[in-house]
Amino acid sequence: MKFYEVFLRLIHQGRDIGKTSIQLKSKSQFSASLEAENIIDEIYGNKYYSSTTSINEITEDEFLFQMVC
Repeated sequence: MKFYEVFLRLIHQGRDIGKTSIQLKSKSQFSASLEAENIIDEIYGNKYYSSTTSINEITEDEFLFQMVC
């Protein structure tokens, strides 16, 4: 498993309304993107959805630091 920071854009009625990021542990960049989109979609509900804009591999230390803050 590797650690990733996934950047997403938030969309409502076809318009960008913001951006967010999430750090997670996953097997690949593709699965990290899917997991992040599902997590954000659950948080914001049915009226909003997310789309991945970029994915960066991060170190375990960076991941743990984000979890502490």
